[in-house]
Amino acid sequence: MTEGPDWGPTFKRVAQVPGKSASGGKQQITEGDLFTRQAEINRRSAANLAVAHGAVDTGPDFDPWDWFSGWSTGLSDAITANTDAIANLEEIAAATNVTAAWVSDLEDMATIPRALVKTYALTGNSSAPKFRDVLDYDSVSSSGTSEYRLHRGVCPTIRPEKSNVSSLGHIYYTPIIVDRSGTVDKLRWIVGADTSFFSINYYEMALCVYNPDTGDVEKVYGSGNIKDGAADTTTLAEVYVSMGISQTCTPGQVLFVAHQQTAPSGLQVTRRFAAVDQLNKARTVPLLDAACYVAPSHTEGIPSSISFASLTRENRFLPYAAVSVVAA
Repeated sequence: MTEGPDWGPTFKRVAQVPGKSASGGKQQITEGDLFTRQAEINRRSAANLAVAHGAVDTGPDFDPWDWFSGWSTGLSDAITANTDAIANLEEIAAATNVTAAWVSDLEDMATIPRALVKTYALTGNSSAPKFRDVLDYDSVSSSGTSEYRLHRGVCPTIRPEKSNVSSLGHIYYTPIIVDRSGTVDKLRWIVGADTSFFSINYYEMALCVYNPDTGDVEKVYGSGNIKDGAADTTTLAEVYVSMGISQTCTPGQVLFVAHQQTAPSGLQVTRRFAAVDQLNKARTVPLLDAACYVAPSHTEGIPSSISFASLTRENRFLPYAAVSVVAA
């Protein structure tokens, strides 16, 4: 007869009273005990973290989650306090005259925003041109290739008109409406991009004002001949002259920035002047009915006074120029 398995241990386990151990009758850990123990472990971990952030552990009754709630509220209050508004606009003095960004310098009144003095050019090569003439619409050569490139941010310009064999040149008058009070200081414009072996004869910038009593445009400041001064540049550059006249402008006045070049020889080339193209459509308003105004083929030198009605209306382009105003 073959001996079978020992079933004694199995019978002993079946006969065990619930909650007692099979060996010594010791009480087993219940599910509730496990939850209680884990909760205390979690509380101790949170308490240690709270102590690391500045809390004081007062013992088993210390509630770290309640402490963190108050701590985060205090942190929020502290951040808000450090970003409170403290300035009053009515109590802060002006730092400068008002000019929107990228119109010109911060104290300038400009004929047009400087940010608009840009255009596009299409060329048959990879080199971007120095400028584009807004009147002589460029015909572009392919230079032996069918590939054309569009160049952005090219400066639009005009080449001021001059007369050959005589010292005559167009005078361009570009209006600026005065929008602030202060002392006029600088004239600013963009010139250059031309090279020539033969220098021009005459280059003048002037500040003028429209006199409603006489109907004339009257000269306030003239630079004299600056062909060898600020205007003597072979690359397009923004330049200026300081007027030094200590005169105060008043909002509502109509100023004109005037410009003239003369170059009698057919070999002389006038220096380009930054200007943006316009719609070539006249405006039906009582005073400023054009983009700019021209005294065509005028004798050398910007006159002390000229009739506004006599000027030619020009709507194909608008030159860029600016007048700085020092706050009064």
